[in-house]
Amino acid sequence: MIWNETIECMDREEMRKLQSLRLKRVVEHAYHNSPFYRKKMQEMGITPDDVQTIDDITKLPFTVKQDLRDNYPFGLTKVIEFLQTIIGKLKWSDEDRLVWTLRFIENTAPVEVAERIGRKRSWVDTRYSRLNAHFKKAIKNWWEENNKKNR
Repeated sequence: MIWNETIECMDREEMRKLQSLRLKRVVEHAYHNSPFYRKKMQEMGITPDDVQTIDDITKLPFTVKQDLRDNYPFGLTKVIEFLQTIIGKLKWSDEDRLVWTLRFIENTAPVEVAERIGRKRSWVDTRYSRLNAHFKKAIKNWWEENNKKNR
């Protein structure tokens, strides 16, 4: 089954152009919006102008686990605690919390989630989609409430 014919059926050269464009955008965003990534690139003598094609991905610095531990805003565990707090405010069953946590936080494959909870894969996909929509709405509401407080 094809979900997105334009992307899934494009020829190799078109795919490389798309990948190059997207990589360039990500690098520019990281460089101009993240002091951490800007510093890492500067230490290697790289600027966004040095990344023109997907082949230039080899020029970019690696990010290792310790980098995230040392530099992630609020600390990585704080982010997960925040996500769990948002989930706690939603009226989800224990099964819903488990499905969302396995898929979103632990990045468990849908087939593994289905096996673990004794449901069909199609049920897991549909449920996760709905839970994710509720979660995104809760994050948006939280953001709007907190921005009003900070203005």
